[in-house]
Amino acid sequence: MRQLEFYETEIERGLDLGRQGYELISRSLLSIQEAELWVGGYISFEDYGAKKWRYGRSYVNRLVSAGRFLLTLEGVTIGTKALAPPPNEAICREVLKVKAWEQVDGSWRVNEAKTPQKRLDTWQMISDQLNGQVMTALDVRDLIDIRTGRGQKMGPGLDKKKKQALTQLGKAMDRFCKIRWTDGEKRTYGKQIRDRVNGW
Repeated sequence: MRQLEFYETEIERGLDLGRQGYELISRSLLSIQEAELWVGGYISFEDYGAKKWRYGRSYVNRLVSAGRFLLTLEGVTIGTKALAPPPNEAICREVLKVKAWEQVDGSWRVNEAKTPQKRLDTWQMISDQLNGQVMTALDVRDLIDIRTGRGQKMGPGLDKKKKQALTQLGKAMDRFCKIRWTDGEKRTYGKQIRDRVNGW
């Protein structure tokens, strides 16, 4: 119980810091989830996030994903300097959209094993490019698109009509099929289709 109190105190500290406090919040939520410290008073981890912190399911999962990404940055350096983490969750979310696409038997697929390294390399590139300048999530998104060719070289080449049709199909699947999470990244079938259309 003391462990849970410690992490909850860290979350409260993070909340006091505003957007910059997402590191404390993300790491603490990840620790609570992995150690199952929420067990006992709540139905699920998402229920804990909703009732204790008023976080929606998707947001609490985004924070936990950010916490995992922050762990991969520990000990990473650019030259002699430690690689700084993304300054807020919105920017971290853009980096987490990066996937390692590769062509297998004529079709594009995400290589789950290479994706974490691809994200780390992408964040290193962004940090080096911006060199301490203030950035927004939109800046980061544009830089990723330009530098990695996301949606072009990194993903499937689909014409506009096919993209529109597949996007509509993805939305319909989410609306009517009542399918929740279907893969390790907690994406629905519809979300997977939309990600593939966008080359992410």
